[in-house]
Amino acid sequence: MSKVRIAIVGLGGMGRRWAEVANSYYRSNLNLIIDSDEKKLEEVKEYWKCNFDSDLKALSSPKIDAVVVATPNAYLAPITKYALQNGKHVLCEKPAGVNTKEIKENILLAKCQYLSYMVGFNHRFHPALAQAKQMVSSGAIGKIHFIRSVYGHGGRIGYENEWRNKPELAGGGELLDQGIHLIDLAFWFLLEGSLGGSFEKVHGTLASNFWSSEIEDNAFIILQNRSEATVSLHVSSTQWQKKFLWEIYGERGFIAIEGLGGNYGIETLRYRNRGISTSKLDQEEIFYFPPQFGYEDPDISLFSLWGKFISSIKSGKEYGPGGGDALNALNVIEKIYQEQGAGKGDVR
Repeated sequence: MSKVRIAIVGLGGMGRRWAEVANSYYRSNLNLIIDSDEKKLEEVKEYWKCNFDSDLKALSSPKIDAVVVATPNAYLAPITKYALQNGKHVLCEKPAGVNTKEIKENILLAKCQYLSYMVGFNHRFHPALAQAKQMVSSGAIGKIHFIRSVYGHGGRIGYENEWRNKPELAGGGELLDQGIHLIDLAFWFLLEGSLGGSFEKVHGTLASNFWSSEIEDNAFIILQNRSEATVSLHVSSTQWQKKFLWEIYGERGFIAIEGLGGNYGIETLRYRNRGISTSKLDQEEIFYFPPQFGYEDPDISLFSLWGKFISSIKSGKEYGPGGGDALNALNVIEKIYQEQGAGKGDVR
């Protein structure tokens, strides 16, 4: 079975993680890394042992089947478009773009070219969240009444100088950066499979408390669907620690997830059912998802998403998360930015 030949554009933090996955997966092979910083040539030669280029034109090579786009947000959609135009399948890092217009263009382009176009919403593939989705779908907690989530970190030394704090590169602040993951999960748990699914009510409040006055470092989001299931989300880069919490409360119990591995802590899922006859909560069940090979264990969510991407290429079937999922989440984000009157980032 021939391996899918991969090019990665952008050798930053996520680019390196995807390079590790592409090189390790049995059905893919890392052939090319493209980065505007030519100083990374030595790293590529010594560690990744593949071709290097600083020019996007290298993507037109017939020796490349698929492209991972892992650049600052402002370049995600234009590079995706270029790759699709050159007949390459694409896995693009979230948020896939900085406005809905460019996402729509890439969705159409991928369909016209019969190419796979997936987006890096890897949180769906974290074991605890995947199990929670299965439990919800099986009716373990009945109809969902509300979802509550907290996600964030505390920056790092020099964080204020990184591209994420430059509106022209980031396109938005914490709402777009980590908020898009939570919004995608909200769609996944509440609206997946619904015809023309969208949230009936969207509201958000943004704050620039610490890192920059130009883009938000905190976002508070309220969503509600037609059945009045309400979602409360808070994303932050000023909570001075890494934290992930996802709680789902239904008519027959709750599921609570904490941690994402690494510095976010071991993934833990707690489940408790409410006895129908007694109205009391049954004994709590706790599930742990520790890494198999210690603290530095590769992120299984990336490998799981990668498997879907390669399967999509091989089979010609469309798998999520894709451009449509990015479009749904960006629609919500644009509404919040418009509501708040923010106008400094592209998506705003």
